[in-house]
Amino acid sequence: MSEAITNQTTLHCVLNFAKGLIKLLGSETEVVVHDLIQKKIVYIENGYITNRTIDSPEDHALIETIISLADKDGHLIGFNGTSASGKKLRTSHFVFYDTEHHPIVLLCINQDITSVHNLREQLNRFLDTRLLENEVPVQEEENYIQAITKRTIFQELEQVKPSRLEYKETKLRVLTALEQKGIFDVKDAVSLVCEQLSISQATLYNYLREIRNDQ
Repeated sequence: MSEAITNQTTLHCVLNFAKGLIKLLGSETEVVVHDLIQKKIVYIENGYITNRTIDSPEDHALIETIISLADKDGHLIGFNGTSASGKKLRTSHFVFYDTEHHPIVLLCINQDITSVHNLREQLNRFLDTRLLENEVPVQEEENYIQAITKRTIFQELEQVKPSRLEYKETKLRVLTALEQKGIFDVKDAVSLVCEQLSISQATLYNYLREIRNDQ
């Protein structure tokens, strides 16, 4: 079977799965399928959530960031975001690859959680609670790419004890993990990492050079 036929079979399966998801998740969920070979949206339901249609232009920078930050299974699950119209979203992404591990299809699920978010805020005010420390609150003006970048950085930092972050070996371990995930290809990631590790940009670049030389 040729590669083109295999890719079309993958796309057909993803499209069929997307149609099932809409039946399962209902009208407050947007499901989008991107054909990464043709570089266009080939399926969208409930596009009102992000004000998109099947003819909307692709955000190639965002798609590339999603692919680079996805885990080894091609998943980037459960990130908070905000639509252009101010809706609070919970977004998840699934990357599908060809036999040579090139990304060919992207399935995106955007769940409108505005009502749930508002309810939580009311409960927080009533109970005087705070957001979990590892949650990244996303302001309307904040770029989604920055949000998922922050979340990825925080997830790596959570893997080490705070008291160990003063040691170079620990910093190198964190930076190696972030380097492997492509974090430093994302705009403004360097300043975010420097802030969290309490190092200068010059020090970070020296550490990255050391990591890359070892690899």
